[in-house]
Parts: sequence; C-alpha cells; structure tokens
Amino acid sequence: MAEGMMGDPMGAQQPPMEQPMNTPMGGAEDAVLDMHLTEDVKKALSAKGIDVSAVADRGPKEPVVVIPVSIIMNKYQGASPEGLGAPTPMDRPPMTA
Repeated sequence: MAEGMMGDPMGAQQPPMEQPMNTPMGGAEDAVLDMHLTEDVKKALSAKGIDVSAVADRGPKEPVVVIPVSIIMNKYQGASPEGLGAPTPMDRPPMTA
C-alpha cells in the first residue's frame, strides 16, 4: 500500500466479499446488494421488522456515498444517462508503435 494511504481508510483496498453457500453469485441484484446494503441499511430494515439474516454478510464494510443521477445530470448539462460511465468515442485514431 502506498505510504500516504496507510492511515486513510478510504484509500485502503477492500478484500473481495465472500458469498453465502446457498446464494449463487451474479446478476444485477447481487451487484446492488454488494454496493448498497450497508450496516446502516441492514439496521433500518431490521427496525422495520424485515429479516436480513439471509444477506447479513452482504454489502460494503465501510460507509458509501450515493448520488442520484439527477444531481449529476443537473451539474453536467451535456451528459445523458446512457453516457454516464459509458466509454466516449475516440476523437483521434489510435496511436500505433
């Protein structure tokens, strides 16, 4: 790890998450759980009476930031939802050796 990142938890790499034995990995649902099912969300669901034991080991182990697409769209007026995160077309031919 880089010396400047030793005390910075945001700079630390997170180990891959282990999957429960009875849950197949893959699909959009798993990606959503792994990105957004934080400890706070699990506590909130449990407080509402929802059993989260089946996904207790899913989700990030650190706080996350969720930004609605509308905020990004308002900030960057020229962006389109399809273009957010999508590769941009090349403006020039590829470099060759």
